[in-house]
Amino acid sequence: MAGRLTPRVVDFLDKAELTALLGEPLPADNEARAQTLREQLSGYVASRKDDNWPMPTTRLSRRSKATGW
Repeated sequence: MAGRLTPRVVDFLDKAELTALLGEPLPADNEARAQTLREQLSGYVASRKDDNWPMPTTRLSRRSKATGW
């Protein structure tokens, strides 16, 4: 599963959603679209690197007693 996030996102979204996410001109094939998305995510992470770092130590996934989720 490692390295499959961006191809899976590209496969899931339709052309209009990909254009909104990646901009125009939209890369021609899904591999190029996944690479563009990967680069955008990497740039975003780099720009936010110092924001709220280190990560909070509280757990983010506490299950609700009512729903079990």
